[in-house]
Amino acid sequence: MREADGSDGGYRVSPGELEGSGQSAKEVAGLVPGETTKVVDPSDQASATLKGWQLGGALHDCTADWKVLLDKLSTDMDTYGTKMIKMAQEYRANDLAVAAKLNAIGTRSAPTAAAGGPDPFGTTVHGGRARQAV
Repeated sequence: MREADGSDGGYRVSPGELEGSGQSAKEVAGLVPGETTKVVDPSDQASATLKGWQLGGALHDCTADWKVLLDKLSTDMDTYGTKMIKMAQEYRANDLAVAAKLNAIGTRSAPTAAAGGPDPFGTTVHGGRARQAV
C-alpha cells in the first residue's frame, strides 16, 4: 500500500543527517560530565547546612544518584553517537558498492534468450547494448 507521499511505507536514511546526529550526540555527551560535576558542590554545601536533619543526607544521596544517572546517559549518548556515525559510513559504502555493481552490469554483454526458446522480454540488441521491447 502506498503512503500519502507516494512511498511504499518503508523508511529512508540520509547518511549525512545520520552522521550529523551521531556527531551531535557525541558532542553533547562530552559536555554532560562537566556540567553534572557543577551540581555536586552546591548540593553538598546545602546538605552540610542541614546536618542533623534527614533532609541533608537525602539531598546528598539524591544528587549523587542523579549525577551517576546523568553520567551513564552521557556514556550511552557517546556510544550510540559512535554507532550512528558507523551506520552512516556503512550506508555510504553500501550505496557505492551497489552503484558499482549496477555500473558493472551495464558493461557486460547483452543477455540472450534461453537455447531453444523465445526471449520472454523481447530483447533486441542496438549498438552492443540490450534494450527491452516496448
